[in-house]
Amino acid sequence: MLKINLIHRICQVFFEAKMVLIVLCVLSWPVQANGLITQCELASKQSKSVEVAIQTCRQELTQEHSRFIKASILSKLGQLYRTQNEAEAAIAVWQEAGGYVRLTQMDSTENKIWVKLQALIAETLFNTGQTEQAESYLLTQISEAKLKTGLFSITVAKLQESLGGIYALQGDQDNSLKMFQESALIYQMQASQFSLDFVENQMSYGIALLDLGLQEKALTFFKEFSGLLRTSEGYKNSILMAEALTFLGTLQIGSNAFIDAARNFHDAYSIRVRHFGHDELQTTQVLNNLGVALFRSGYLDKAQEILNQAYDTRNKLLGAEDSLTQSSKNNLNAVIEAKNSGKKSKNFINIQSIS
Repeated sequence: MLKINLIHRICQVFFEAKMVLIVLCVLSWPVQANGLITQCELASKQSKSVEVAIQTCRQELTQEHSRFIKASILSKLGQLYRTQNEAEAAIAVWQEAGGYVRLTQMDSTENKIWVKLQALIAETLFNTGQTEQAESYLLTQISEAKLKTGLFSITVAKLQESLGGIYALQGDQDNSLKMFQESALIYQMQASQFSLDFVENQMSYGIALLDLGLQEKALTFFKEFSGLLRTSEGYKNSILMAEALTFLGTLQIGSNAFIDAARNFHDAYSIRVRHFGHDELQTTQVLNNLGVALFRSGYLDKAQEILNQAYDTRNKLLGAEDSLTQSSKNNLNAVIEAKNSGKKSKNFINIQSIS
C-alpha cells in the first residue's frame, strides 16, 4: 500500500490507497527573545536527555536576565515539560512566562510573545482532552486583548486564528470559518498582503479547511495561495512556500492529478534542500511523496530511484524499524513489484518535461 506523508509544524497528512486524507494539525510557534538563542534552547536541541535539558533551563532561570529572555527560557521549558506529557507543569510555566510580557496598544514584540504563549496553553489544553477549557481560555484571552490592544489589533487576530484552528479540529465549520474571516479582516486592515502575519494566517486557514474535510475548497485555496507566494521574491523560495506546495501536492494526489502533484513535490523538495539539506526528516517526507506521485504517474524507474533515496535517508535518521522508514520501504517494494509484474515505465527526462 502506498503511503504519502506530510508534517507541517505539528501536522501529519496521510494518503492511503483509498484516497482518504486524514489531517491532524495543531499549530505551535517557538518563542524567542529578539533572536537570542539561550542555553535552554541549545540544550533542548543538542541534549539527548530531556531531563538534562530541563535542568539546563532551570539553572539558566536562576541568573539575571531581561524579561524577554526569561519569557523565552520559560517558553522552551514548558515545551520540554510537554514532551514528557507533563501538561500541567507546561501550562504553569507558560503562564509564568506571560507575566514577564505586557500587552500594549502597539503591535510590539511583547504582544507577539504573549499571544504565542496563549496559543501554546490553549493547544495543550486541547491536546489533553480539555476542549471546553481550551475554547473558554482563548475566548477570555481574546476579550483581554481587545481591551488592552484594541478591537482590531494583530494580537486579537492571532488569537482568533488559534481559536479557529481548534474549532476546525472539532469539525465546527461555522465557528471556525467565522474566526478566520474575522482575523482575515483585521489583517487586511492592519497588514500588507505579503506580511508574515497575513501569510501565516492564510496558511492556517488552508489547514483548517483540511481539518474540516473541505478538500475541494482546500485544493482551490492552496493553488491560489502557492500562486500568490510565487509572485513574491521574499516567499517564492521560502519554507512557507515549500509547505504550501506539499499540501497542494497531497491534495492533487487525492484528486488523481499525479503529474501536477509530482511537479509541486519536486519544487517543495528543492526548496527544503536549499534550507536544510538532504538529511532532514521533513525533507524526506516530501521526497517520499514525490516518489509516490511519480509511481502513480507511471514513471517507475524514477519513482524507484526517489523512494530508494527516501528509504536510505530515513533508515539513517530513524532506523529500520521506524514507521516512516517502513512506509518508504513499502512504497519502494510496491514499485519493484509493479516492475517485476511487467508494467512498463515511462521514459523520464526531467520534471519539467512531464506532460
